[in-house]
Amino acid sequence: MQQALIRTSSTAFTGHDPAFGDTGLTQLQIWAGENGSRLFLFQVNDPAAAEEWLKAQKALGHISSAEFLRTAG
Repeated sequence: MQQALIRTSSTAFTGHDPAFGDTGLTQLQIWAGENGSRLFLFQVNDPAAAEEWLKAQKALGHISSAEFLRTAG
């Protein structure tokens, strides 16, 4: 199973955007940092669509970091 871990410093980015249906991502968890940052864990359903969406969000400054992960083992 592939997942994406995304960090944002914007509290306006909630991860509950209906547009996620077109991104290849399914939201699994959201964590709030002490400094107002958010950390999101998504399941990646469509890697190509997810990559394109992440590129666009980074270009807009909505995401400060993102990486794709796989379960170890």
